[in-house]
Amino acid sequence: MLKLIPEQREELQRWAQSRTLPAGDVFRARLILALADGTTYREIARTLKTSLPTIARWKMRFERDGLAGLEGRHHGSKPRAATPKVQARVIRRVQQKPEDGSTHWSCRKLASELGLSKSTVQQARDVIRLATEPYRSLFWIIAETGIRGGEVCGLFVEDMDLPRQFIHVKRSAWRAQLQTPKTGNAVRSFPISPALAVHLVAFIGDRTGLIFATRTGKPLDNYNVVTWILKPLLKQIGIEDTKYMGLHAFRHCNASALDSMGAPMRVRMDRLGPRTARNDNGLYPCKCRRPQTDCRRAWGGFLPNLTG
Repeated sequence: MLKLIPEQREELQRWAQSRTLPAGDVFRARLILALADGTTYREIARTLKTSLPTIARWKMRFERDGLAGLEGRHHGSKPRAATPKVQARVIRRVQQKPEDGSTHWSCRKLASELGLSKSTVQQARDVIRLATEPYRSLFWIIAETGIRGGEVCGLFVEDMDLPRQFIHVKRSAWRAQLQTPKTGNAVRSFPISPALAVHLVAFIGDRTGLIFATRTGKPLDNYNVVTWILKPLLKQIGIEDTKYMGLHAFRHCNASALDSMGAPMRVRMDRLGPRTARNDNGLYPCKCRRPQTDCRRAWGGFLPNLTG
């Protein structure tokens, strides 16, 4: 039988009875509550019209990550010009100097080199550049580190070691509630680029406590960030079909970037987890040997001038 603490049961009951939350959240809340009540897999499958593997998967995620593990993970969307393979080509090229002797790549020059449209290259940075604070910093952290949306919403000022250019993940937030990691693997550290470190020093200033908080001091809600901030920005840069878009899109971009940078599998799994660490063909790439600190420097070339 799945065990719940009182706070978890109360929150899940609120989700299960909600008429405003996404249907997937309501479904997963009812599933976990049924497991906690001792209902058999077959009875849950019949009542909720689901499969036994689905029940087992969400039970495992909840046991591992708590309420944060119930976050929906969509994987389908219409093909777009900026596919992971295109993004990987862009990243590989920006790690090399232009052949005309100039010191850096412009979007127009890079697009011409790769045979892409200028808008395709620009999409890699437009969302972050268009966002206002605190969302610019939030999106930038996810894009560069690959951490989950719930983890970035749970960051405190003391989790930042900006002089040494590290971010330490110690907890997550789900539905504006802080969650303690269920396993030691969820507590980890990420090197960041010098550009991001400098930006965060200016952004954080002398504040204390949560970095990304509401006016009442609670963690930002992933769902609200995606609905009210991210999706309107995507439409501003010409992406109309945002149905399956979420903060995971930044993580997918990070996975493709790590592959092209030659990041070792240990680095990919530390940042993204085993599932997302696979490449576009569903395989674990093994060609790479570059440590996290080298990948940090490479990210400085991929996401330059975001504050401009």
